[in-house]
Amino acid sequence: MEAQTKLYSKNELIRLGDKLRLESKSNSISDDSLKQIHDLRLSYKKVLSEVFNILSEESKKIRKSRVITYRIKRIESIISKLNRFPNMELGKMIDIGGCRCIVDSVQDIFQIADLLEKKLNITKRQDYINNKPLDDDGYSALHLYVKCKEGDQKPIEIQLRTKDQHNWATFVEIIDVVYNTKIKEGQKNPELQRFCYLLSDTSNLNHDAKMEILTIERDYNIYRKLSAIFNQNNIQTRKQWIKVEETNHKFFIIEVNEQKRTNIESFLEFDTAEDAYLKRFNNDKTNIVLTHLESPSYKLISIAYSNYILSMHKFQEDLCNIAVKAIEELILLKNKTKAAEIKSVYKNYINEEIHTFNDEVEEFKNEIKNGDKQSAKIEEWVSDLSERMSERASTFTNGDIEINLSFPETIILWVTNILNKFKHKA
Repeated sequence: MEAQTKLYSKNELIRLGDKLRLESKSNSISDDSLKQIHDLRLSYKKVLSEVFNILSEESKKIRKSRVITYRIKRIESIISKLNRFPNMELGKMIDIGGCRCIVDSVQDIFQIADLLEKKLNITKRQDYINNKPLDDDGYSALHLYVKCKEGDQKPIEIQLRTKDQHNWATFVEIIDVVYNTKIKEGQKNPELQRFCYLLSDTSNLNHDAKMEILTIERDYNIYRKLSAIFNQNNIQTRKQWIKVEETNHKFFIIEVNEQKRTNIESFLEFDTAEDAYLKRFNNDKTNIVLTHLESPSYKLISIAYSNYILSMHKFQEDLCNIAVKAIEELILLKNKTKAAEIKSVYKNYINEEIHTFNDEVEEFKNEIKNGDKQSAKIEEWVSDLSERMSERASTFTNGDIEINLSFPETIILWVTNILNKFKHKA
C-alpha cells in the first residue's frame, strides 16, 4: 500500500519557508523541517509522473532519440532559492517538480511546445532562446510552467533544451562543483562567469574572444582540473553502472562527494528512493539528486547528468577546437611564438589525458576474470572510450599545423614555457 503523504496548508508552507531560511543560516536543518519538506516533495510525485508521461509521448512524435528525465527539486536547491528570494512563499515555488527534454535542434523545441499546449495548461513561458534577459549569462532554453487539465493542479516546470544548450548548462554546474562557486545561483566570479559566457556560443567567437578563453583557462587550470576529475571517475562510474544495468531500475540517486567522486544507486520504487535521498541529505558536504530516466543507459545518464556523473564532457572537445582555430589565426597574424606556445600546451593536455586514460583502462582490464558475464559490456565500454580518446588525439595530428620558428622565436617560446610551468604548477 502506498504511504500517505501529509498535505500542508498555505500558512503552514509560509511558516516552513521562513523556518528553513532561519535554520539554513546556521547550517542546521531540523528533523521536523526535513520531514515537512520531504512531505512537500512527495506530494508532487503523482502529477509529475502524469506530466512526464505526456512529455514522453508528445516529444516522441518529434524526436524519438530525445533524452527525457524528471526530478523533484533538491532540498538544498529549495532552501537556496528561498534565501535568494526572501519574499517568495514556499507554496508558490513553481519549479519544485520538473521535467527536462533534450533534443537535437531549436526547431524540435518549439514543435514539442506546440504539441504540449494541446495536452496541458501552460500558465507561463520563459523563452531564453529568442528573448534573452538584460543580464544575459549565456543560458538558453525554453521553460514551460504547466498544470494538468484535470486533477492535481500543482505547477510543473518543463525545460526544453538542445544538446548544445544542455552541455553548456551542465558545464556551468561542473565549474561550480570543481571551484566551489555558485555561478548558477548568481554568485559573482567575473573571470569564470566570462569564461562560461564566451563558451555559450562557440560558433561566433572572434579572435580576441578565443584568446580570452584560452587565457582564463590557463589562469584557472580548468582543462587539467576537469580532466583529472573525469579520469578518476571513469572506471568508478562505469563499474557502478554495469551493476545498476542488471537491475532494470528507473529511479537513481546520483551523489558527488567532497572529493568530487560520483556514486550511483538505483531503486525500483520512487518512495524507497526518496527515503534514501532524505537520509543522505547533507546541506554542505554533498551534491545529490534523485531522478527518473525513461530508458536508462550509461550514455543517456552521462548526457542528462554530466554535472553529476563527472566522467566526460563536450567542453574538452570544444576547447581543443578553439585552440586549433586560435593557432591558425595566430599564424596568419604572424605571431608564430604564441601559436607554438598554445599548440604545446594543448598537445600536452591531450597527451596527459590519453596517458591517464590508458593506465585506467589497463588497470580495469586486469580486474576482468575469464568468463565473466559482464565482460562483453566492459569491452564495449573500453571500445567506446578508446574511440573517443583516439578522436581527441587526432586534434593536432590530422593535417597537423606546422610552425617553423626562427632561433630567437624558439628562445622566446622556451622561456615562456618555463615561466608558465612555474605559474601553473598547481
